[in-house]
Amino acid sequence: MFTINIAALEKVRKALACYKNIRWVIGGSCSGKTTLCRALSKRDNVFVYDMDEHIFGGYMGRYTPRKHPASKAWFSAENPLDWALSLSLDAFDNLNKAANVEYLRLFSEDMKKEKRGRLIVVDGGITHPSVLARVLPEQYIVCLRVSLAESQRLWETDKSKKVMKEMISRLPHPREKWQKFLKLNALTTRTILKESRDCGIKIVDRDAASAPGLMKIFLSAGRWPLQPRGRNRT
Repeated sequence: MFTINIAALEKVRKALACYKNIRWVIGGSCSGKTTLCRALSKRDNVFVYDMDEHIFGGYMGRYTPRKHPASKAWFSAENPLDWALSLSLDAFDNLNKAANVEYLRLFSEDMKKEKRGRLIVVDGGITHPSVLARVLPEQYIVCLRVSLAESQRLWETDKSKKVMKEMISRLPHPREKWQKFLKLNALTTRTILKESRDCGIKIVDRDAASAPGLMKIFLSAGRWPLQPRGRNRT
């Protein structure tokens, strides 16, 4: 149903190759990405590029059928949330993988407007680290880990997650859709951790993560190599 645009991904790699100042924080839901990035921004005055804010906000008017077919299909649906929850697990996984390329394409366009000297930390937005490792060196990426049980518990009980549960409660067959949402969350979490391990991306447990520790990892990554070692992985 959805496939990766390899040509677009190669263009993104070339577009980002001159940037030595990009670092990326990934991880499953409830892994603490945004909390840690905000702490890093406050502590070190680092610019944080929030991918979720762009994917579900700023990118909306920029998705086109030709360049962003997966995203356009998703967000042009009558009810994007219900549409996504109606997909099979495999179709949802393929949708996300294809969309990741499209997000990176838009991200690379935004980077043309940024000063190359300042450190840019990107908060999340990537469900397939194997895609990200095609355009960034794996040492520039950190994956935060939280147990699947803890992630599922927080979705069920945390007040900050209440909005999603309320949105799903208004869909047809809400109980079934909520269970489907939790299954998709589990799939995404497992995929992120597996692909991070496969790509050699550093994984840090959420409870052990800190802003100083994250900055130390980022600064120790060094300069951008000529060819990211993860570029040939899918």
